[in-house]
Amino acid sequence: MRHTLSIARKELNVYFTTPLPYALFAVSTVFTGFFLIGVIQNFQRLSLAAMQFPQYLDSSFLNLTDLVVLPCIHQTGLLVAITAPFLSMRLIAEEKRQRTFELLMTAPIRPLDLVLGKYVSGVLILTMTLGCTFLAPLMLDKFAISVDGSSGIEWSTVRVAFLGLFLWACAAMAIGLFVSALTDSQAVAAIISLLALILLWSVGWMGQSAEAGVIQTVLSYMSAPNHLMGFVQGVIHLQDLTYFLSFVVLGLFLSHRAIEAQRWT
Repeated sequence: MRHTLSIARKELNVYFTTPLPYALFAVSTVFTGFFLIGVIQNFQRLSLAAMQFPQYLDSSFLNLTDLVVLPCIHQTGLLVAITAPFLSMRLIAEEKRQRTFELLMTAPIRPLDLVLGKYVSGVLILTMTLGCTFLAPLMLDKFAISVDGSSGIEWSTVRVAFLGLFLWACAAMAIGLFVSALTDSQAVAAIISLLALILLWSVGWMGQSAEAGVIQTVLSYMSAPNHLMGFVQGVIHLQDLTYFLSFVVLGLFLSHRAIEAQRWT
């Protein structure tokens, strides 16, 4: 554990000496801001319609959590798929490029410590990036008021939604770490990881166009948004937990085996 924390601390120090994390923080804030403006404008249109035509539109379903905050959190999952590859691309590939990977392999640390240390640092940076998204419900909870006069956010639902977003981030980072362990090129690692994560994010759309059957079921289960949606709705399903944790365990296991194999080559 001591070696794992030392590697994670070293990686965090390296991260914050580069402009990458600050750029990702800015991109996350801008992305969240633009999408938040869009859903707030749609919420305002629905609210005005509910006040003008109460006989046709029930205002009971108009609440900030369901129509503003949760869609914003769900769309942030796409941001995770885009940013995770750029955080994970250098974790192992950069060590190989700089010829420091051999030094790490001869140091008195286990490959497992190296994998966990690199992984923890990447997850922490990605979690900080997602923290920018948390500003949205905080501001709405302070300033916004619903049509029925109620204010505030349903924090129990929001917390579960952010848990799902965090698990998706952990899974994405594990996939990116494995790809980084296979190459010495950061660009190649970023591209392959990005393609893999975008595929997981969009594979559900393929399932919708496929004929009903085994293929549609498999494609639907492989879809990350489908599993994230359960958390966004405030419900923790065992199959959703299993989905994300399986990618975490599999990614870390394959990363460890890849490093272990290269240790003796």
